[in-house]
Amino acid sequence: MTYRQHQSQHQNTDRTFVAVSTAAVLIAIVAGFLLLGSPGQQRLLSLDSERVNDLSQIASNLVYTVENPGNTTPAPQLPESLPASIANRDDLRDPLTKEPYEYRRLSDSAYELCATFATDSTQQDKTSQFIDTQWPHPVGRHCFEIAKSASQPKP
Repeated sequence: MTYRQHQSQHQNTDRTFVAVSTAAVLIAIVAGFLLLGSPGQQRLLSLDSERVNDLSQIASNLVYTVENPGNTTPAPQLPESLPASIANRDDLRDPLTKEPYEYRRLSDSAYELCATFATDSTQQDKTSQFIDTQWPHPVGRHCFEIAKSASQPKP
C-alpha cells in the first residue's frame, strides 16, 4: 500500500467518524425535544405550574381566613370577594399577564377559582415535573370548584 492510499484510507475513516458523530448528536437533540418538549413548551408548562401553585396558595389562605379560630361567627361564610390580604398580593397574580385570578362565591360552602392555562394537563406525560393531578386543567380559561374548608378542588 502506498503512502497516498494509506492517507486516503485514513481520511475516509475520519470522515466516517465525523459523520457518525454528527448524526448521533442530532439524534440525541431530536430525542430530547421529543421526550421533554421544546424550550417554549417547557416555559408554558412552568407558567401553568406557577398558576396552579398560586391557586393552591389562594385556596389555603382563604381556608385560614374563613376558618381562623379568631372568628366570632359560629359558621363563617365565604366572602363575596377575596379579602384584600389575598387579593392585593402581587405574588398571587398570573405570572405572564400579572392579572389577578378570578374568584367567585358559589354558595355559603363553595367557591370557584379561575385561571387561563397555556397547556392541557390531562395530555401531559405523567412523569412531568410540572403535572399536578389535584388541579387538572385544559388549555384556556378553566374554573375549579372548591369547598369552603378545602384547599384543593373537588374531584
